[in-house]
Amino acid sequence: VEAKTKGRVLGADLGLHRYDQDGNRVDDLRKEADKQLDILLEQDSPTFADSPSFTAPFISEISGVPAKKITDKTANLNQHLGPARRFNAKHKDMLIAMRPRHYTVKMVEVKPEVFEARPDKAISIPNKIKKLGYNKGTRKSNLTPWHIKPISSSEFDNFIAPRNADGTVNESDRNIEQNNKGWLSLLDSVMSNQEIRMAALDRGLPMEWIGRMRDGNSNYLFSKEIREMGTDNEAVFYARLPEFASQPMTSDPKSIQNALMQVYPDIMTRGTAGKIAKSISKFIKQYKTIEQGFAGLDKIPPRTFEEFLADNINLPEFNITRLLDVKQDGKLMKNSDLY
Repeated sequence: VEAKTKGRVLGADLGLHRYDQDGNRVDDLRKEADKQLDILLEQDSPTFADSPSFTAPFISEISGVPAKKITDKTANLNQHLGPARRFNAKHKDMLIAMRPRHYTVKMVEVKPEVFEARPDKAISIPNKIKKLGYNKGTRKSNLTPWHIKPISSSEFDNFIAPRNADGTVNESDRNIEQNNKGWLSLLDSVMSNQEIRMAALDRGLPMEWIGRMRDGNSNYLFSKEIREMGTDNEAVFYARLPEFASQPMTSDPKSIQNALMQVYPDIMTRGTAGKIAKSISKFIKQYKTIEQGFAGLDKIPPRTFEEFLADNINLPEFNITRLLDVKQDGKLMKNSDLY
């Protein structure tokens, strides 16, 4: 999953970040992200789907495409098709890598005490890009998921600049404008989400709040901030919750222990995983009861299993910091010292 891979930050890659002598962000993009974060904090449990898109003016500055043409679905690029195509071609690798997952996930009991990750809510992705870079999956519950697939360099090139038989660009292709505009629109969405989460991290907001904003995932959405956190095991734990919540597991602690070791082998021992699993076992049983209650009302729970888990592991009785990275008199304590 992306939290374990190398990744970069879109705004930094595009040269939009500026720092003062103390290493603090002082650029206009960060200032706008802070404003949007203030607004977002007024909402109850926001997710990726609630993340506002606000980076179009900044994309406009470096691409030459007016912000309105990036955000207005009905606007045509017209004379700005050339600048859009050149920008997309220049940043081809970045755009291919930034694609988010098409859906959020929830845990569904497929047989007694056996849970499976199922698609929950769709994340908006331009249709042209979805058809190019995603495979249509099998409909489950109320959503048909689309799964990210590889895009070759030649496929990308032909997408933004369809060719005639003689090798010249087919300027009359009726899809060419929407193809190029789609990448700019998706960039606006993904970069906005990333900037808000980076601003939230700098403010010290709880990792479970930030986790709710990570419903889509890609190298660009996850990895940079995780790598910058270094040995902050608590942050790594929260960052990988989407992957952990998607692991097949029952409420049996051994099943959960195996899932933990699959996702967190670098930050916990098997013994620690076994102790954490006992608490998580209770949460799985509780969530099962919640889902059954909502099913009786023909509704789905307001929180996914991932969100439910993030909320509960932040409670005092389940102090993940104490479990994973505790120091006493400046020395790291052993697992046996914790209980």
